[in-house]
Amino acid sequence: MGNIFSVEIFDNKIDYFFSRQHFIILFISLIIIIFCSMYALRQNEKFQRRFVLIGAILLLLFEIGRIFWRVSFVNSNNLEKSFANIFNLDPFTLSLWISLPLIFVCAIRRKKDKKCLLLNFVFSVTMIIAVMNLIYPTGVNDNFEFYHFYNLCFLLLRSIAIMLGIFFAFAKWINVSEFLDLWKCVISLLIFGTLCAVISFIFGADKNLFYASYVPFFEMLGIHLGFPFN
Repeated sequence: MGNIFSVEIFDNKIDYFFSRQHFIILFISLIIIIFCSMYALRQNEKFQRRFVLIGAILLLLFEIGRIFWRVSFVNSNNLEKSFANIFNLDPFTLSLWISLPLIFVCAIRRKKDKKCLLLNFVFSVTMIIAVMNLIYPTGVNDNFEFYHFYNLCFLLLRSIAIMLGIFFAFAKWINVSEFLDLWKCVISLLIFGTLCAVISFIFGADKNLFYASYVPFFEMLGIHLGFPFN
């Protein structure tokens, strides 16, 4: 459907949910996550810091590219030019914007054998939302194939976020091995949930981009609720 940077909306949409293309996305994600994170864990401290910095830079570049394409998409199709629509604001995007400066700060300033508490947010919020997005890919643009630029950004942003989250846990940049330390993750989730609620309230019910208005799986079960990770 069009070229890799196409902004034209087509009438025949693609159903990504548990389809062949969905499984291709999951397969590519697993390769990136497992290979890169496991390789980095075997390297020295200097390499690991560079690995995290490169991961953060890639996240930043893909997010900027996604936003530029989104602006072009909104303008070309005469869609509402609101902040939330232009940036396609959703929980993952919001958590990514918060996580990026935290990752940069911890990667640059982190000292050996010293844990970075800020990264608990990346592990407990951004990574979890990224996992849910890949399992239930509501953020994929169903006007285009999975290899379209926007959908590749969707795939790579979430894969890199999960990869870094796994790396932080196994490389012990954060401590998730002890139950008493999990309160940091819980606090991160509570703060982010409150922030999402405030933003949803500001946009209003008809602009609530944090809850899908229609989810086929829930509708089949007779549950008419939105999915909280649109």
